[in-house]
Amino acid sequence: MNNNQFDSNDWNWFQYLKSPQDIKDEYYDQACHLAGTWTTCACGHLCKELPKVKDLNVKVSGMEKEAPADKDLRVLGLEFAANIQDEHYNYAFDTLMKIEQRTIKLLSDARNNPKQ
Repeated sequence: MNNNQFDSNDWNWFQYLKSPQDIKDEYYDQACHLAGTWTTCACGHLCKELPKVKDLNVKVSGMEKEAPADKDLRVLGLEFAANIQDEHYNYAFDTLMKIEQRTIKLLSDARNNPKQ
């Protein structure tokens, strides 16, 4: 498979967002589910190494889910999920880029200022 082609078995948000509309339509429900879950949203995919907090406002089957500890990243993740749900794919792509930039900054800060 072409590396730029979307594969629903190996979810990649950049590939999904750049896919033709018929692909987005076919996987819309799956995209909404993944975007609405912290571990599989854009933040979860890009921010695995960053600190998490228990998000008491997000419960799935009665279980607490972890959210990014960084408030700005949490806000971007919620914005991303809303963009996907509303089918605002250009905004979702822009938000995904902001998530990536924020993640790079936080990882850089963590590496440059390790906790004692």
